[in-house]
Amino acid sequence: MENLSKPIQDEPLLSAIYVIDSSEKNAFDSKFYRGSFPNITSLCKKLENDLQSLTYDLTRINSIPADYPGMSTLNYVQALIDILLETNEKRNLKKEMLDFCREEYADNIIQLKLIEEFENDFKPNDAIHWYLRHETFLYKMMTRAFRVLDPDILFKLRYFIQHLNRQLKSPIDADALTVHRTLRIRKDLFDKMKKHEGGLISFNEFLLANKIQSAIEPSPTNIDSKLVRFQIALGTGVSRHDVATELNEVLLAVGTIFRIDKVEPIDEETFTVELTTNDEILKGGHLVTKRLRDAVHAPFPLVRMVKLMKQNESTGYMEYFCSMLIDDPETMEDEATNLTLGGLLHSMGGHYYEKKQYEEALNHLQNALKVYLRVLPDDDVRLTPTYNNIGSVYNKQGLNEQALKYHLKAYEIQKSSTDLDMDSVAAYVGNIGSVLMKLGRHKEAASYLELDLKIKQKLHPNNDHADVAAKYHNLAAAQFRLHRYSEALENYQKCLDIELKCHSDKNPTVALTYYNMATTLEQLGQLQEAKEAVQKAITRLLLTKQPDDEDLQMQTRYLERLEKKIWMKSLFATTETDKN
Repeated sequence: MENLSKPIQDEPLLSAIYVIDSSEKNAFDSKFYRGSFPNITSLCKKLENDLQSLTYDLTRINSIPADYPGMSTLNYVQALIDILLETNEKRNLKKEMLDFCREEYADNIIQLKLIEEFENDFKPNDAIHWYLRHETFLYKMMTRAFRVLDPDILFKLRYFIQHLNRQLKSPIDADALTVHRTLRIRKDLFDKMKKHEGGLISFNEFLLANKIQSAIEPSPTNIDSKLVRFQIALGTGVSRHDVATELNEVLLAVGTIFRIDKVEPIDEETFTVELTTNDEILKGGHLVTKRLRDAVHAPFPLVRMVKLMKQNESTGYMEYFCSMLIDDPETMEDEATNLTLGGLLHSMGGHYYEKKQYEEALNHLQNALKVYLRVLPDDDVRLTPTYNNIGSVYNKQGLNEQALKYHLKAYEIQKSSTDLDMDSVAAYVGNIGSVLMKLGRHKEAASYLELDLKIKQKLHPNNDHADVAAKYHNLAAAQFRLHRYSEALENYQKCLDIELKCHSDKNPTVALTYYNMATTLEQLGQLQEAKEAVQKAITRLLLTKQPDDEDLQMQTRYLERLEKKIWMKSLFATTETDKN
């Protein structure tokens, strides 16, 4: 103990240290020391008694201002609970839950026997009894899943959660009552709660509170935290279940919303927090969370889960639930669900595309197309963004022929639409032109790039938008490769005129345009003008680049080559004059 390594001593979640030592007398000066034991058996007996108090303190709190309707953990939990409590008579939720639990406890003989007991003996009125059996798989899985907010496990346990909640909500004639719960709250969560005095708070579990203030204090940890003694006033009729224990515990439904009435210090590290809940506060909390509930509304719980994960920007869980939904027989034939799922898969494809994870992007986009085609013909205009994005992924992967195929499909469908979207057409023809350039089909590329330019000019009639400048630049590049240097120079100049108005001095795009103008001028034999153009490009780059920058060095070498070419031309001109 004296030489216990510093990483162990500093572990934030450290709560207790038990020592196995046959010595008769041992004592260590540590706030975490729980005792020395002659063998593992005696240690485990002590640990078994301690576990309930240790885990008792893992409860998480969520607080918000009284009128905050946006995304927050509290609002997220309320929307999640709504989904979990949605009944579904077409599915065998009990079997789905037990199949999952058997997989999780495949190597645990004790829990497998309890799962079998539940399967054979469970009745709806036994839900609270089963929950309070802390040794069972249900309490272990559900308590942890609510505390860490694991939506996957909670969704699979919803059969039991529904019965437990229903039993707690059954008609009761409960008088007003004050109950207690002492927790060690992480400092940042405590500060947030204190800031939200007068606001709302909830706990991430079916909350056990005491009718009598417990003398037992939560275990210390290395996390910067405050000891908080909650005094909770329950209004008449608030759903609860009295548990016959030494502390006369009361079980409250998960996600019950309370008002933070008062936060008072006892000392620097200990606080009393007074909470109240009643019918009015519960209704107010329901109104605050309504916006998020409405945003994730859908005809099936699994679809609602996907939409909630999207709202919460939980990409991993969103991806996971989408994978479940793709082959879910209940939703496969529903048109609205397939359109929603297709949109979600499409957005995930875009997410991975932005992260340059092209294989994942392609997989999601192809799945989006597969789902859409269940309910849409393959030439439906709503499919064109997906066709186009699949083409963009293939383009990034260097699979240009496949990219061209999908970009052309998107363009042909959009072009034939009765409700033409000009922005989409411009994007598609621009992509087609870009791929054709890569394939060396410059003449075809130029025709598409010219069409792209005309559409952008129509959308921006003042001809002063950066997008228009980019289209001039793209067309000029195709014309350069077709050796149409005069046309290319004209379009580079038009690009430059717009860029000088739209971009700051530090924008490197202008430097690239000057450089491309220089190469075009060189092809036209206008070497001095080419030199001046590349000098302007270098001057621009020096505003944002270091002298050893690769682009800067490349343009500097080009300038030196131009100067040699100009000198040689001057030399030859002098020689010819001497001959004459």
